[in-house]
Amino acid sequence: METPANEVKPIRFAKSIEKNLKGASSKTEVYIRFKSWIEEQEMGSFLSVAKGSSDPSVFLEIHYRGSLDASEPTLVFVEKGITFDSGGISIKPSANMDLMRADVFSHCICSQAQFSHLHTKNGKTIQVDSSDVKGRPILADVLCYAHIFNPKVIINAATLTGAIDIALGSGTTGVFTKSS
Repeated sequence: METPANEVKPIRFAKSIEKNLKGASSKTEVYIRFKSWIEEQEMGSFLSVAKGSSDPSVFLEIHYRGSLDASEPTLVFVEKGITFDSGGISIKPSANMDLMRADVFSHCICSQAQFSHLHTKNGKTIQVDSSDVKGRPILADVLCYAHIFNPKVIINAATLTGAIDIALGSGTTGVFTKSS
């Protein structure tokens, strides 16, 4: 997060993760998926957000097989991992923009022209009214993809900081679940 935004491009981010995890454990595999793979997966909303950048997008997938029991249920952790400057116009207020460099996983700058109607992996259509919600269209496709692993649980660590702050204030964390 301390690396300047103009140096943290998607491929560099992914290669850094791969390098740091390589050799850490024989139970860890890192897959860096490129645009052609993302297109094959029909991740239209993911690709729509990626159009805001002149840099090629990547889908980073990390597998950790910690259990010796192959029948053990799968757990999936999802995060959007968006690098800060993915192109387009800055629609964020200038106040506290300097703090955004430390929030590399949560913010990118996208032009609303990149959106209109998005088509997700599961065939649903999304209409985006605010180009500041770039993480949610990405998560829509990533969460659909996560279901191919037939997981026991999916944990998504999305910040959604602006919306949560407006709804609950800065002293409260929002938690959502389909489980009771």
